[in-house]
Amino acid sequence: MKALLKDVEPHEVSLVHRAANRRRYLLLKNESGGSKVNIDAIKDILGTEAENEESFKAVLSKSNVEDDGAEGLISAFRLFNAYRESASPEVMASLLEAMGVESAAPAATETTDTSEVSKSDGKPDLSKVPDEIRGQVEKLFKSMEDKEKQIATLREQVEKSQRESRRREFVEKAEQMPHIPTPDGVSFVDVLMGLADKAPEEYAALEQILTSVDQTIEKSDLFKSYGNAGATRSGTAEAELKQRAEAIRKSDSSVSLADAMDRVFEQDKDLQRRYLEEKR
Repeated sequence: MKALLKDVEPHEVSLVHRAANRRRYLLLKNESGGSKVNIDAIKDILGTEAENEESFKAVLSKSNVEDDGAEGLISAFRLFNAYRESASPEVMASLLEAMGVESAAPAATETTDTSEVSKSDGKPDLSKVPDEIRGQVEKLFKSMEDKEKQIATLREQVEKSQRESRRREFVEKAEQMPHIPTPDGVSFVDVLMGLADKAPEEYAALEQILTSVDQTIEKSDLFKSYGNAGATRSGTAEAELKQRAEAIRKSDSSVSLADAMDRVFEQDKDLQRRYLEEKR
């Protein structure tokens, strides 16, 4: 917070040519109460580099200001910088107006808006980019494009892996219920997956029911005469059916045993007829 000290009676005042904090103070001392410009202090201010002066010089360099003009502007900058804390915004605005400066706002510098550097084909339009930096901008866009492609490829791989993993999960569930009959052309695995996705709570209850039904069918008199599912007699239609179904599953591990058996029946109606006769 700035404060104006008045009627100060200091015991000692130490002066230096270049302050460590680069702040400049002009001391005026006159017993009669008037003011007198301290020429030596002004010279000292003009001879000392101001804060942020390097940035100001960079602007002058880009503006192609002649040497004499640049030196004068640098001197003015040092004086402004020395007294900026003691001058109100109104004073600075009045000073700029007196100098013929319409606005204190800095002139807009030419920039490249990357939001508008695209052609109709989706590729960047770098025709307005300065030649000296166009190569760097092209490399930047190329790098961004490559990263986007890598991310898209990784996303596809992850989604595919997730789909395959989820299907294997339901293939295993379907294999645990081999006695549940399904209509021709209907995938038991797809039915289970679709129901689990759309109605997970209902599916959880239905899975318990299907498991119970499968166990009941396995223990029924229809299957007792042929033993359990793992003890199939050789030379029967059932044995041929399972052998051909397993061949299908070897070529496509995502197919459940029940679905593979349905495919065999679709391909060989005579085998289906003989299988049903054996189960009577």
